[in-house]
Amino acid sequence: MMDIYDYYLLPTTEELKKESNVDKLFIKYKLNVPNIARYMFIKPQSNIEYNKSVKPYFRDITINYGLDNWKNKVLELKEIYCCVQNYVQKSKNAIEEEKSFYEYWCKTFIDRFFINISSLYDKSAHILNYLYELNVKKSIKFNHDVMTKLKDKNETAYNIYFAIYKKYKKESDEIRNNATHNFSELFPNIYYMENADGTFTWKRGKELSIDEGLKKIENLINILEEYKKQIEETLEEKYKK
Repeated sequence: MMDIYDYYLLPTTEELKKESNVDKLFIKYKLNVPNIARYMFIKPQSNIEYNKSVKPYFRDITINYGLDNWKNKVLELKEIYCCVQNYVQKSKNAIEEEKSFYEYWCKTFIDRFFINISSLYDKSAHILNYLYELNVKKSIKFNHDVMTKLKDKNETAYNIYFAIYKKYKKESDEIRNNATHNFSELFPNIYYMENADGTFTWKRGKELSIDEGLKKIENLINILEEYKKQIEETLEEKYKK
């Protein structure tokens, strides 16, 4: 008897090291912070009010942590992307009896990609919060509040980032929301709705093929690459020697 877990594959180290489209999302930038400032941040004294003169060090270390978090999420996305590509090839070459198993795992990892690239965008909002010193507190509306505060503080920067943000939201919101909270668009998406008179109606939700899912992945990578380049430009501008 065939078992779905017999077709579960993890990428090899060699496969993970190969360059992929996800590599475009790495931010190769790090702020230089004095060692003494790093020590103060790692071992903060909660009962001491720090002088305003050290504020830039705390801000820059926090931005670095944000950049580290971005990098960590890109590494995770690269692993997921590698899995998707492997399952695509496996399903193409599989015998008919095994094809559906590889397709299942392919769709599952496409879903994971949608969820995790949304998390990557969330990291960028935190980076912007500290880059522009917006002082937005964490909340359910954090991303929205960052954009609102950025518009008030630097409308030019807001226009640039918001234009990319709108493209990202249009491409990602529905499919990410369905993958997280509702029925995935990669799998059969049929449900019923009961009417007031006691009858019911079958509903068919949006369903994506694997090829359509792969196209969305590439679109999202390209949009987040725009965002990443803009963050790098902002870092260069604010910290140029």
